Amino acid sequence: MNYKLAMVPLLLAGMFASCNDSEELIKTNPDFVEAGYGALTLTLKYPDAQKTRAVGDTLVGVAYDKEKTISSVAFFVNTETETVDGVEQYGAFGGYFSDEEVLSANGLQEELEEVVANTPGEYTAKIRHHSDGWKNPQVIVIANYLENGLADKLKAVTNWEELGKVVSETVSKNPQTPLLMYSTKTIEAWKRQPGGNGGGSASMDFDMDRLVSRIDIHNNAYNKADESAGFVLTSAQLVRPKTSSYLLPGLPGSTGLPAQDVSSVPFEISGTVVEEGIDPDIIQKLDSLYAYENDNADAATATAVQINGTYRGGKISKVIDFKKADGVGTTGDPIALARNHRYVVNINAAPDSTDITWDIVVKEWSESDTIKVKPVYTKPVLSDFVEVDMKGAVWAEGAKTLDITNVSATGGSMTFKTIGTTASVVKLAYGFDADASSIGGKSDAIAKAGDAIVTYAGAKVETPITINIPKQNDDERVPLDIYVIVQNGGNLSACDTITIKSRPVYNGVANANPVLMKDGKYWAPINVGATTVNNKAVTTANTDITADCGKLFQWGRLYGFTATNNASTTAADTTGIKDLGRPVQADLANISKWDGKFIYSTSALQYNWLQINGEGNPNPAGADMGKGAWYQQLWNVNEGKDNSDVVKNTATDPCPKGWRVPTQAEWIAIGAGLEPAQSGTTWDATNLRLTVPGKESGKNLLLPAAGYRYGSTGGSYNQGSSGSYWSSSAPAVSVSASSVSFSSAGKLSASTNNRALGFSVRCVQE
Repeated sequence: MNYKLAMVPLLLAGMFASCNDSEELIKTNPDFVEAGYGALTLTLKYPDAQKTRAVGDTLVGVAYDKEKTISSVAFFVNTETETVDGVEQYGAFGGYFSDEEVLSANGLQEELEEVVANTPGEYTAKIRHHSDGWKNPQVIVIANYLENGLADKLKAVTNWEELGKVVSETVSKNPQTPLLMYSTKTIEAWKRQPGGNGGGSASMDFDMDRLVSRIDIHNNAYNKADESAGFVLTSAQLVRPKTSSYLLPGLPGSTGLPAQDVSSVPFEISGTVVEEGIDPDIIQKLDSLYAYENDNADAATATAVQINGTYRGGKISKVIDFKKADGVGTTGDPIALARNHRYVVNINAAPDSTDITWDIVVKEWSESDTIKVKPVYTKPVLSDFVEVDMKGAVWAEGAKTLDITNVSATGGSMTFKTIGTTASVVKLAYGFDADASSIGGKSDAIAKAGDAIVTYAGAKVETPITINIPKQNDDERVPLDIYVIVQNGGNLSACDTITIKSRPVYNGVANANPVLMKDGKYWAPINVGATTVNNKAVTTANTDITADCGKLFQWGRLYGFTATNNASTTAADTTGIKDLGRPVQADLANISKWDGKFIYSTSALQYNWLQINGEGNPNPAGADMGKGAWYQQLWNVNEGKDNSDVVKNTATDPCPKGWRVPTQAEWIAIGAGLEPAQSGTTWDATNLRLTVPGKESGKNLLLPAAGYRYGSTGGSYNQGSSGSYWSSSAPAVSVSASSVSFSSAGKLSASTNNRALGFSVRCVQE
């Protein structure tokens, strides 16, 4: 149905008829519009035209008939007062309801009907509104108010502000179909024309938005052929869902409204699990969990979904928070549950794991319906890159990377613009050098968005952006990523990213490229004190291998010793220790007088080079070594503290600036202590070193077998046959410090050792 209302010549005669005659005329001629009235024929629908997101990718509808059904409808009309020929013409507010008698004061002019019988998705109705003033005529449509218990609330509304405060009824389980929906438009045809009247007839289409979001669960970890080998989804339920929602966003009365309550108990299990696909590519789906909107900014009230099922034969339940990767590939940013949006939770198999993984994708509700998230809020398009005095930076437009490894000075810049549906905003995030200390700290000045310019007759918005190229400090050149995240201002998850990166060599040593390990951290490619990238040991007698293998350090000391098996050299390192004595706590502020001296130890000192209890006193036994004591923190000021996972190096850390001695947990994270040894960990019998696989193909951590210095004599042992490396960790109630070691057996073992021993040090990025 699509009624076109028009004035007819008979109306001229009707102007002189009595009021009763007019009322009769209205009833018998539904196309009649009295002066001062506006008649509106409405079509309520879901635009279902096929659209294409990409070439060859035709969208297919996924909305169910029950989600498109409208069983009742309420209309609210508001017009504002205007001045006509010096006289105020007052606007009016009115509500019209499909459950009221047709043609009554608050009823429709024609009943709500489906355009095609028994085919939900498109409906027609007609309303009629009286007003003297026709400034800014607005209509709000609320569907399925009757079935959702809102008749009394809505019929009590007397003005626009009250309407903005209406809240849906509180639910104790998932919202049910038919779903609450709404739409709003300004009726331009009702505005008063110069020299004429306002109101009259109009005909418009209203696209309805649902008040809830929809959550679909797709189990891609399902194994139809052998259910015990995969994850079997049995049910799902919402955790911390909102129990109600405001009907209308953006009305004058809807500002500053209090937050809606969150259910303290999970909603009951909802939805039905079905199979989809063709063998062997069969997955499970559980569609249509409905939830009221929640910004999910506060973890205590953020809505989540709990999936229940069996995994490899055992029962499993997982609470999945609505979080996603942002433009830089890191996780944690919350996904807001927005009305009229669809969220697909993809459950995926996790190879070589005892668990499952998942991702969350925001999609159109019905991928041919006009749900707003993708068609409206598109990713900004980056274009028109202009390089300005780059100072050695290299821009790769295809990869969207700006390499600042060889930047010689500050002052360079690059400009570009974005094209999108809204103005773009810029967010910065940092990787590897997380506090950006190598460029003097984090700074919003690195990337700035200028004033947006509306183009193409208002259809597109251009935003100019400038990147001011940073330079790393000469004494702290470390791996660094700066993620310039260019976001659509209307939907921050629609974004593109430019990566500013630096990959300098380690400590100025030629070809010493840091190694990215599986823990996601960069490790130094050579030991502290090495000046080549050979990472090669030898067993030849009287040979100094320091250049290739680095120096050897007693635990907690800044000064290192040559890696040599020359007995006269190692003996010279201990000459004069009896005359110097051994350091006490007060000496740690400046122990330079012991530089060059290997401080050999005794059993009374528990084989520590340090006199913990002062000169002449024995060191504490293991049971008396306090957790978090000063002598445990020589390489990590937080060792033993509650925040020991926040590693902070000390002035006696021998690593170059921007690097530090790794903790034992970090050694373990790259494979130390695994039984059997991590795949790819091998002994190189030619170069006498251990190879530990890195995260990037062909880039491995090479640990030469430099041997060690014996704590009681300072003598060299096992040069070329084993390697021992310190960590910054010191276990409580132990006189030892944590370390790792290896031999030709080809395993990296985790252990503890006496602190007077001289071991190698391999650094990790700070």
